[in-house]
Amino acid sequence: MLNKTNTKQGESMITLTDKETLLAQELITNNDGTDAHICNSEFIDIESLKFSIETLKGVFGSLVQKGLLDYDDTNDNGEIYRWTIPVDAEVQSQGCNLVYNNKPFKPFGNSEDWFYGKEIKINTIEKFLDLLNEFNIKQEQHKGRA
Repeated sequence: MLNKTNTKQGESMITLTDKETLLAQELITNNDGTDAHICNSEFIDIESLKFSIETLKGVFGSLVQKGLLDYDDTNDNGEIYRWTIPVDAEVQSQGCNLVYNNKPFKPFGNSEDWFYGKEIKINTIEKFLDLLNEFNIKQEQHKGRA
């Protein structure tokens, strides 16, 4: 099990089960440059994960519930979810004009803000959770300045 402290001095925890960690790592490893994922066995290799389709749906839904993925849109293949923070360098590089998951991505605001002008290699779920924690802290700080 993977535990990471979330915002507010450890008040809440993001705890991932082994299956959640496996799926999240699979999604990070097989990110296609859009940061978009569909909970569908055509796009996620459930055999390599040793998941049934029911397990995939449950674990994927759990990642959404825990705030790692956000609903973005729907197409013919199903509902599209994106990482809560940009994972792909191409998405990160869109800079201050980025609207991510239909919300302004505040850390791109100016050179004092987190993520501005950086390309951060996110290749593990541990790195993602560390950055999600940092992002949440910076968002709270940003609210205090606004």
